[in-house]
Amino acid sequence: MRLILSVILFAFSCVAAQAQQLRVPSLQPVSDLPEIAADTTAVGEASGNTNPNIIFVEYELPPVFPGGTPALMRWINSNLRYPEAARKNKIQGRVIVKFTIEKDGTVVDPKVVRSVDPDLDSEALRLIRSMPKWEPGKFDGVPWTTYFNLPINFKLE
Repeated sequence: MRLILSVILFAFSCVAAQAQQLRVPSLQPVSDLPEIAADTTAVGEASGNTNPNIIFVEYELPPVFPGGTPALMRWINSNLRYPEAARKNKIQGRVIVKFTIEKDGTVVDPKVVRSVDPDLDSEALRLIRSMPKWEPGKFDGVPWTTYFNLPINFKLE
């Protein structure tokens, strides 16, 4: 009986140890994202791929706005136009926009991932479309087309 109990306890401890090693970190909910978040979901094998049509979402160096994050925040604050209808109706919130940064740094194909209001969504898309070129993301030291998620906060004071 002791032998069987010892074998069961040993097996249980081995399974528990393996479960500890295989634990996968949980995903962050969208509401807990930092103010600027790069999309890092893996799409497929990246190494050695020379296909120019692949868009990387996992990279060594993420895309960077000219001057870095502080410059991006200043640029957004100086170029954002709060829609009058949204201001009048006291609508505020966070619109998350996903866009592509081409190999040359051009910002293209913005899409609203999380909507608040059609007027705020339109302004967020206008803002992204008017951005200057970024420093593109790099993989193995080579510029690649990458995705980027950017939350745009609309807050009335």
